[in-house]
Amino acid sequence: MERRLKPVKAFVRTLGRTALITALVSLALVSIPNTAHAATSAGAGGTVTIAPNLSGVINNLLPGTASDVQALNFGSETVTAVISSNLGNIGITSGTGLTVLSGYQTNLTDSATTIGFYGNVTDVNNALNTLKYWAGASTGSATISVTLSDRGNNVTYDPATGAYYQYVSTAVTWEGAYNAITGDNLTQVSTTANVSTRQNQTPANCAYKFNGMCGYFATVYNATQNAFINSKVGSTQVWLGGSDRVTEGTWVWSDPKAPAYGKRFSNQNGYGASGSTGEGVNYTVNGTQYNYVNWNGSEPNNSGGESALQMLSGSTGNWNDLNEANATMGYVVEYGGISGETVSYAAATTTINVNIAYASTISVGLTNSATTATYRAVSQLTATISPDGKVTFYANGKAIPGCKNKSGTTSATCNWKPAQIGRINITASFVPNSNNYPNSAAPPALIVVSARGGTR
Repeated sequence: MERRLKPVKAFVRTLGRTALITALVSLALVSIPNTAHAATSAGAGGTVTIAPNLSGVINNLLPGTASDVQALNFGSETVTAVISSNLGNIGITSGTGLTVLSGYQTNLTDSATTIGFYGNVTDVNNALNTLKYWAGASTGSATISVTLSDRGNNVTYDPATGAYYQYVSTAVTWEGAYNAITGDNLTQVSTTANVSTRQNQTPANCAYKFNGMCGYFATVYNATQNAFINSKVGSTQVWLGGSDRVTEGTWVWSDPKAPAYGKRFSNQNGYGASGSTGEGVNYTVNGTQYNYVNWNGSEPNNSGGESALQMLSGSTGNWNDLNEANATMGYVVEYGGISGETVSYAAATTTINVNIAYASTISVGLTNSATTATYRAVSQLTATISPDGKVTFYANGKAIPGCKNKSGTTSATCNWKPAQIGRINITASFVPNSNNYPNSAAPPALIVVSARGGTR
């Protein structure tokens, strides 16, 4: 112990008591490991079977609780759920404590091909436990996709693109929106943005921050993103992060923090000539090439000095150029795609594959419900089936000779001579004659086989 104490005593004499306390506190803090939460999950999902024109609760149909659709490891966050089906409808039958996402079903418990809602983790999971699927009239297959994400302050996740969007309804000029998002003080008089300061911002000091990410003035790479912003974030007019303020007619994404900063996405042609609209330009972001514009007819036209990108109100999502310092409206903040950022609560997705088919049933055992058989003596096995099809019988997992593909309408039988003494598990596999029904297997029936005369 003495050899360990001497360096500490020398350390005290050198630094003094106050410095020592400060140093020890700092060392203690450094030694505390970062305890990150477990990865978020939406449950394992799986495959379910349901008959045409019928409905069922998904979590009741999935095998085991580990497969259940649930929001896992989201802490105390507000969680958004977006659920869609490519065939048939889905819906929750209980929505206590939840709110419908803008642009989805009208009422919480309405069934639709796509539904969306948000609330605390407990309320979301209670609703997911009532998530129901309604099959169509035809047999086939369907896919249900469930995406769960951190809601934050009115932030909406787009499962199709992996981006997050926040609609800010405060009516400001484009310059006001740019400054609110970036922390800059841009004006039409002073046209130079403070690029380096903005690019050096971290999620800790960005004006808009969410889930470990820094927010930037929204960019639009494709029609999917544009439609999502228009219908899910707000179909009123909004500012987007595009501008041709630096070079007239050269439209670029203007926020230095955006992954697409400085990328030219459109040229301005025609200046209002009939039928003339801005042209899309190829550009690449994070290795992916884009070329998308959605200008309204005869736009952009630079009427009265217009250099700001506006999404018009209504359902079209069309774009317009507008004066950046005169008109006022809300704006859109985007999150995601910035290199080096780590999302605190990543969005989680699970898939449920639905086999829409009539349910087949099978049970197996000895004829007359007997539970005992005699070694090398003939016993009759019976499988009760629905619908008609073919049955193969198994003893302890091995197909019984002469008992393969036995046909039947309501039942199939086979004569069995037990080849061993003891406890035998009899099972059976069933292949319906109709493709509208899935294959199935019978649970085991325990048969006790004794020696002839009842002795061993």
